[in-house]
Amino acid sequence: AVHIAVAAEVVVIVVLVVVVQAVVVVVIAVVVVVVVVVVVVEVVVVEEGEIVLLEA
Repeated sequence: AVHIAVAAEVVVIVVLVVVVQAVVVVVIAVVVVVVVVVVVVEVVVVEEGEIVLLEA
């Protein structure tokens, strides 16, 4: 029974660690995507703004 309990605890700990790592990876990915999108949008807006200014 002790061995089963220990094994169960180990499995739970491993699962928790994997879940935490997965969440961290997802959060980092989301942050990177948001940053890239913001930068791209700013660049596009700036380019369009310059084009508008040149046309004006």
